[in-house]
Amino acid sequence: MSTCIGIICAIFKSLEMSKEILERAKSLENRAAAINEKIRAATRVSKEDLDQRSVYIGNVDYQLTPNELYQHLIDNGCENINRVTILCNENGTPKGFAYVEFESPEYIEKALELTGLELNERDLRVSVKRTNVPGMSRGSRGRRAGRFGGRRPRGRGRGRPY
Repeated sequence: MSTCIGIICAIFKSLEMSKEILERAKSLENRAAAINEKIRAATRVSKEDLDQRSVYIGNVDYQLTPNELYQHLIDNGCENINRVTILCNENGTPKGFAYVEFESPEYIEKALELTGLELNERDLRVSVKRTNVPGMSRGSRGRRAGRFGGRRPRGRGRGRPY
């Protein structure tokens, strides 16, 4: 009697033995899944919680590194910074803004005071990070209705407007 589990195939002497091994494998798989879910739940931090502890920094110099921004924030009184992230496009060039995550929301107020502070001849813009709402991205606003995409055509220049 041969039995396959995933990519493993085995030959057993009896049907009962193969059923027993399959039951054990399923039991172990279920236990592993339960343990993995407990680990994920214990380490999971909600996006809302992270966003409440984070700020957006705009007008960041394109040559600036996260370490330089981190040091600038520390030098200007910001404390308990967990992470500084400067976002880059697919080519690896910085987009000109950053996110800073703090240990708790109480440290955000000091960061907000840094709005207008100059770094590499650029005035930083600091604001509270907003939580993105799924389905509200700029790229997918749904299909517009009608032949002309929900707009009336302006005409062809002469004659009838349609």
